[in-house]
Amino acid sequence: MYPCIHINLDKIAENVRVMKDLTEKHHIEITGVTKVFGGEERIAQTLVNQGIKRLGDSRIENIRNYENLLIRMPSISEAREVVQFCDVSVNSELETLKALNQQAIQLKKKHKVILMVDLGDLREGFWDKDELLEAALLTENELHNLKLAGIGT
Repeated sequence: MYPCIHINLDKIAENVRVMKDLTEKHHIEITGVTKVFGGEERIAQTLVNQGIKRLGDSRIENIRNYENLLIRMPSISEAREVVQFCDVSVNSELETLKALNQQAIQLKKKHKVILMVDLGDLREGFWDKDELLEAALLTENELHNLKLAGIGT
């Protein structure tokens, strides 16, 4: 007599298999976003069991046990936790990149970053192409514990 959600892991597994079949022939790798189900471990493990190599979430605590991507911009105050628990993060601030690099040095880790480009909604990402280029060059040439993994929109 109360709200209840039934999760069909077999259906989720089948959906992943179908999506992988569609994307792999075009050399596209899927990141399974766990945010929609709050990082529920059984669902996340089903994605991984079906060959999803990377999980994405906006909450670090939901993805720390998997190869993962933080799908929101980290704050400077989170830099240590981001490097410690996330393999990849999306970024658009030079100071945050520097903080991530500093934490990566301290933790003796390499951290991958995707530089985000704003497409006009002014929500997140570099707006100015010269700033984006500056961030890319800084990451590649000076922030040696960061790896530029790509550009995102």
